[in-house]
Amino acid sequence: MNADLQGMLDFHKNRSLGNLIVTNKGKTLNDAEARVFIKYCLSQGHTELKNCPEFEDVVEKLEL
Repeated sequence: MNADLQGMLDFHKNRSLGNLIVTNKGKTLNDAEARVFIKYCLSQGHTELKNCPEFEDVVEKLEL
């Protein structure tokens, strides 16, 4: 799946992002993980989900 990261945050401002992102390794992100991951990707200059690194590769850098 591909999606615009800022659009995901805007559209789901008052909705849960849980279960929307599934990593290549099969992990389904909950709402908190998804929000932190999307914000991390945006801070790294990514605008689309397909361009983000794998969640498992950056989980140590995220403040969960």
